[in-house]
Amino acid sequence: MRGLASLLVLGVGCRGDVGDSAAGRPVETVLAATGWRPLPLSDDPWAAERPSGVECLPVGYDVEGDFFEVETDYCPWGVFGQEVQADVAAGERLRFVFWHSELWAREPAEGRVEIQVGGRSAWAERRAIPGPDQVDELEFAAPFALAQGDRAALLVTNHGLNAWRVGSWTVGGR
Repeated sequence: MRGLASLLVLGVGCRGDVGDSAAGRPVETVLAATGWRPLPLSDDPWAAERPSGVECLPVGYDVEGDFFEVETDYCPWGVFGQEVQADVAAGERLRFVFWHSELWAREPAEGRVEIQVGGRSAWAERRAIPGPDQVDELEFAAPFALAQGDRAALLVTNHGLNAWRVGSWTVGGR
């Protein structure tokens, strides 16, 4: 897996609608960076969009420090799952760090990362390729309630030799 030098050089920004309903709640992990596991095609919520003949090799994803990393040269369409670990009310503040290396491809393209919970999109990003390294410290209001045990799915897809990293989602604290 690639190193963390980019994270140390780049600034970190904050975006999104930030609610305050979790004030005083202890910090809890909602989705753990270490919890993502490959989903079989039969459980892929994006299967209808999946290009034919695309394979995600095990060497293309792993935990890298505090992040789940997908390297798209080995895993151009990766779908991973885990269960939600803590209840979250709609509007409660969710936090996580999302970043990617410099985005490169022979032809212009678009990268996409999305997390669904219970079959509904909870967060999504699309990035133009080529593009620079980018680190986002995200803080946003949960778009709907998440229940412990709900199934979460993560999609990472693009063309080119790129690395995408997703940190643990947390709630509470501040």
